[in-house]
Amino acid sequence: MTICYLTSFLGELATIATAIIAGCGLRFAKKEYKLHKQRAESETLAKFNERFTHDKNINETIEELIEFDQNQRKTDKEGNRDMKKLRQHEMFLRFYEELQIALENKALDAEHVCYMFAYYAIQYERDLYHIYIKDDDNTWKRYHLFVQTMKRVAKENKYFPELIDDVLSNSNPKE
Repeated sequence: MTICYLTSFLGELATIATAIIAGCGLRFAKKEYKLHKQRAESETLAKFNERFTHDKNINETIEELIEFDQNQRKTDKEGNRDMKKLRQHEMFLRFYEELQIALENKALDAEHVCYMFAYYAIQYERDLYHIYIKDDDNTWKRYHLFVQTMKRVAKENKYFPELIDDVLSNSNPKE
């Protein structure tokens, strides 16, 4: 009789030990998954940062927007837009559109993206709206959504406080 109880007790003890080991394994796997996801996000951010810093269209657009004068639109004598500049602006917007898609798919963390890429997007939203935009354009809509998300994240984390205060005090396109 005692051997039967001892065998039963050992069987139960083995079951409990197996459950504990399985639980520890799951915790370890979850931790490794999070580390892998963080590494993948870091690599993705590094690729976007490389593109942001070296892409000719993005850099030329930033330079142009820095010099942009609200009263002098980039038009030719007939009032048509300069197509080369328009293409540069479109590439600038598409960069941010891709970031927005990555955010929507939760491939990137909004706080990291905001810290690394949001400044120019927020600063020049109004100017780009006046230069480039057609209200039904999907690239513009995603860019605008990106800017709105980044304004919220920047305000919550106190990134670029002087820029955020200035932008929020002025009217924004399509808000």
